[in-house]
Amino acid sequence: MASGLRYGEIPAVTVGDRFADYDAMNAAGVHRASQGGISGGKDGSDSIVVNGGYVDDHDDGDEIIYTGQGGRDPNSRTRHVAHQELILGNAGLMRAYEERQPVRVIRGSKGDKRFSPASGYRYDGLYGVTEAWPEIRQQDGFRIWRFRLVKLGTTAAAAPGSDPDDAEEDNASWTGGRKTSLVKVRRGQRKFRAGLMEKYGLTCAVTGPAPKEVLHAAHLRAFAEHESHKRSEGLLLRSDIHSLFDAGLLAIDTSTNTVVVAPRLREDPTYGPLAGAGLAIPASLMPDQTALDDHHQAAKARWAIET
Repeated sequence: MASGLRYGEIPAVTVGDRFADYDAMNAAGVHRASQGGISGGKDGSDSIVVNGGYVDDHDDGDEIIYTGQGGRDPNSRTRHVAHQELILGNAGLMRAYEERQPVRVIRGSKGDKRFSPASGYRYDGLYGVTEAWPEIRQQDGFRIWRFRLVKLGTTAAAAPGSDPDDAEEDNASWTGGRKTSLVKVRRGQRKFRAGLMEKYGLTCAVTGPAPKEVLHAAHLRAFAEHESHKRSEGLLLRSDIHSLFDAGLLAIDTSTNTVVVAPRLREDPTYGPLAGAGLAIPASLMPDQTALDDHHQAAKARWAIET
């Protein structure tokens, strides 16, 4: 953990407490950043300020879609001049997402008027980061990082359900500001998925653009055997395509960068037409060829036995 990070509630600070400015928040320990909206760095984030800094933010009270830091023209809320990177505070919120660290939310007077104080800043309680993803702004083509935060104690926070890889991640909860792991499975899966989204955008390698909710981070080598997350050995696949890929019913021929489908699926009206189709990702972004070839050969061996 980074020096100075303090997760969970702060003694003597209660939900609804008001602060005149950043100095007052610093003094109380509720937000340690001197001026930025995100407190923390690569080791985690313990608090954020929601104050209308980015036009892409959306505040719905118990749920917030928060835009990461960086990339914006300092003289404009709407104009970006560079991609946001997964560094500094953005890396901190990603770590909070991975580790299920609770994040204190402070709202400022410049945010959504429905939920913001009339002046100064107000502490509004603990939230959990339940989803993280990169997104390309239609206005200018620059990448931003987006974080979904849900107030702890709500049904959505107890069972997020919006992350298709959530079932493959640690079964953990936000309790008293500490991470409680119940069953450890695929630690790092969330970061792996976010890394693949950064590389490929919201695109299934086989079928093309897809909503983030249905995109899975697929391992080209079985995780149970290697227990590692390498972005060079991963693809984003739509949930149903991911199931077929893991079952060896669909593979990729690297000699042509096309889809190969198991014989028993070739007459299927949904998946049969995928046979021979080109991939939806550029050749320059292809993952490790050896891993794809090994998967293809194993699939063909299984097909030979079935026929």
